Amino acid sequence: MGTISTEAKEKAETLAEQLKSVVDAGQVKLDAAKERILDGKDMVADRAKSAMDTVTGAIKEHPLKAIAIAFGVGYVGMRILR
Repeated sequence: MGTISTEAKEKAETLAEQLKSVVDAGQVKLDAAKERILDGKDMVADRAKSAMDTVTGAIKEHPLKAIAIAFGVGYVGMRILR
């Protein structure tokens, strides 16, 4: 009986070590994915800021044209939703 108990303990320890290595590998992959997501978020934020700066510059350069476009879009939207 003692050898069965010892073998069971050894197998349980081996299984625990394997499980720990799987969990550790999963954590490494999770950390890498998190880093890629954060990099993507930063890239999207930079592009959005750049686009906003471009639009703001165009509005400042051509304010009457911007007002006319905004009016036109609003008018068409109103006509579609009625």
